[in-house]
Amino acid sequence: MINRIKVINGLLILILGWYLAACSVGSTLQTQVDFDQNAVFNDLKTYQWLDIGIEISKKLDAEQVRQLESTITSSVDGVLSKKGYSKTSIDADFFVAVQVAVNDQSQVTVMNDAYQYPMGWGAGKRYTLGARNRPRQFVYQYKEGTLIIDIVNAYTNKLMWRGTAGDELKTDRTYMQRLNNVKTAVEEILEGFPPD
Repeated sequence: MINRIKVINGLLILILGWYLAACSVGSTLQTQVDFDQNAVFNDLKTYQWLDIGIEISKKLDAEQVRQLESTITSSVDGVLSKKGYSKTSIDADFFVAVQVAVNDQSQVTVMNDAYQYPMGWGAGKRYTLGARNRPRQFVYQYKEGTLIIDIVNAYTNKLMWRGTAGDELKTDRTYMQRLNNVKTAVEEILEGFPPD
């Protein structure tokens, strides 16, 4: 009876693990929003672009930089337009500034194989001794892209709102697929603007 309960619990844990792994297979895009609690967002109607800063450790050619800037500006303009804001060249209520960075990242995982799962049904815990008892380190290196969108009060020049998105840059994606990911990141960041 106790063995059946162990087997059922083990299967439930295994199924839950598969479910969580399946949920994490999609996008790993992580977004965050922060804003000035005292800022008044209801009066904002018009905006103007400040800057687009691109800091990339791997060089892009001039055409790729132009495409990236164009994708970001058109995506931000499209989302803000849908929210009722108008772009202007004079007397804006707020400024939009964007920063893009690509950095090398590392993830280190340490695993100790002193406790191993037993072979077969009903076997007890098995302990290993010797060289296999040492922790092992696994290092995963990747490039992470970060997109930051700032909303600055045009009258006070103070930061009112900031949204960020970060994700691992997949090496198996084409440049156009990456540009589509940038569009998605802009949309997800600006979901939180203006704050409720």
